Amino acid sequence: MGLNISPSTMGLNVSRTMGRNISPSPILVYFAWFPMFGKVQSFLLVLDLLSPVILVEVLGEPPLLQTLLLLVQIHLMIILLILAVIVFAIILIVSSPLGMFIVRGFRPFHFLMIGVHVLLSSV
Repeated sequence: MGLNISPSTMGLNVSRTMGRNISPSPILVYFAWFPMFGKVQSFLLVLDLLSPVILVEVLGEPPLLQTLLLLVQIHLMIILLILAVIVFAIILIVSSPLGMFIVRGFRPFHFLMIGVHVLLSSV
């Protein structure tokens, strides 16, 4: 599932991209389907697809920018995983009998959890 960058599609010189097949990383493709993080991940997917082109066309130094883009992607993935774990922990706490006893009188929290359940069930 690669994307060949050619002069006719992007207006770029193929020899400058070193003739590589540019394909997205599987992690970004997987996370792009999550509706909660769809916009951020779609942007990262496009950035991941075009990163070799950006490397060669803008800076001319592939290793440095590739490393920086990889670090940004890794940090964003870690943040998204932490958010997913927090949401999952909140759902587990609220769904347990003790958690329901603690938050029984706090109605806005119930509406928040219903929204989180609906959001996660749509995934």
